[in-house]
Amino acid sequence: MGNIIKKDLVEALSLKTGLTYTQSKYIVNYFFDAIKDALKEGRPIEIRDFGRFKLKYKEPAVKRNPRTGEKIEVGKRVAPVFKASKSFIQYATSKIKGG
Repeated sequence: MGNIIKKDLVEALSLKTGLTYTQSKYIVNYFFDAIKDALKEGRPIEIRDFGRFKLKYKEPAVKRNPRTGEKIEVGKRVAPVFKASKSFIQYATSKIKGG
């Protein structure tokens, strides 16, 4: 079982809706671009029953290189994060039994 890639999402949308592959590709790309643009503007995105995308601001810190043990200073940074909704977690894990 391999990873689902953007092409798989485009094909699934095309099959489900009857749209052409090109139309479906446009919609999927637009959706991802809308998420990226909103985060770039500092606006979080909440999709009910799916999850929330937001930016997490991380303070400067001293980290350790696990290979060499050397201490490394990491500056202030911003990272995009996704938090799944409770209903999404329940749905996604309901098919998994016993690990």
